Amino acid sequence: MKRFIFLWVVLFAVSACDDGNFKVTNFNFDTATIQNCNGVLYKINKNEMLLLDIPATTFVNTPTTEPILLNVNATNRLIYRQYNTTVTSDSFCTTIPPASLSVSEEWSVKEGVEKSTGLIQIITTEIKDATTEVVTGYNHEIRLLNVAFTNANSQFVFENYLFGNYKTGL
Repeated sequence: MKRFIFLWVVLFAVSACDDGNFKVTNFNFDTATIQNCNGVLYKINKNEMLLLDIPATTFVNTPTTEPILLNVNATNRLIYRQYNTTVTSDSFCTTIPPASLSVSEEWSVKEGVEKSTGLIQIITTEIKDATTEVVTGYNHEIRLLNVAFTNANSQFVFENYLFGNYKTGL
């Protein structure tokens, strides 16, 4: 009986070992700044990239009284990618990306349900010169609300995630 229990414990321990595959359940782009390449907004954190592809006409240089809400869909896309190497704006925003750059994992956001899930929220405020109070640009705070990132095997959800502040000039 002791041998049977020992064998069962050993089999359980072996089958419970991690196979070494990395599974994304969260990411952190808090210190990354929003960059723009041909109308695609993106943030980089080492070998990770968070891409937001929405029409440039969304960013109107007028302060919002109510938040603008966009559903994630074919026009408003949100993608998370992991690459096989460190990514830079030069490697992403070039006519011909380097041959060594390849996507090792990609997560897309499920299409949103109007005013419920998969939302991109934008609040626009004026940027004023501290001394003259003259408007010098606009700040567009972008938040992701109830977005579900999925791949072939899994999903993770952000209820309220600050994508960042995107600044536009006059």
